[in-house]
Amino acid sequence: MFFILLQSELGDLYKLTVNYQDDEVKELRIKYYDTVPTSTALCILRSGFLFVPAECGNHHLYQIESLADDESDEEVSSMNVDPNSSDLLYFTPHPIQHLAPIAELDNWTPLIDAKLYNLIEDDTPQIYALCGRGARSTFRIMRRGLESSEMVSYPLPGSPIAVWTLKTKRGGKRFCDVH
Repeated sequence: MFFILLQSELGDLYKLTVNYQDDEVKELRIKYYDTVPTSTALCILRSGFLFVPAECGNHHLYQIESLADDESDEEVSSMNVDPNSSDLLYFTPHPIQHLAPIAELDNWTPLIDAKLYNLIEDDTPQIYALCGRGARSTFRIMRRGLESSEMVSYPLPGSPIAVWTLKTKRGGKRFCDVH
């Protein structure tokens, strides 16, 4: 048995389990899994993560906490469905429970409109943009440059440029990169 994650145009994820024997499919089972933003692809990583590159709005990285193998979720089997029946099958959405949000990557698509203004009287103007659509639409402001703070001062021979301190991991030591 193996499974496939399917997504509807509303963002609902469904787990399709395929039961096969000797290259012949014996049974298909489907159950509602979770709801995530509508995506252009679903990328399941072997390390147990799901990357959802959103169609509109920010991209998301989730950790898969369970495969919804418990019996409490309603499941439909191809063995129990009459192919001649016109009855519709319904799933009841629930708050996210099988995935844990890990990270979010900013995404400005689709960019609806953008204007360049200097409303805060700064050195350089800012970009004001309307992004996304529907419930995931946002108003964003882009400012030029990176915020920085002087942590240590030490005389160096020559003129160093592009000096950055970075963390190797969360809560870890900082190291210095000079170019």
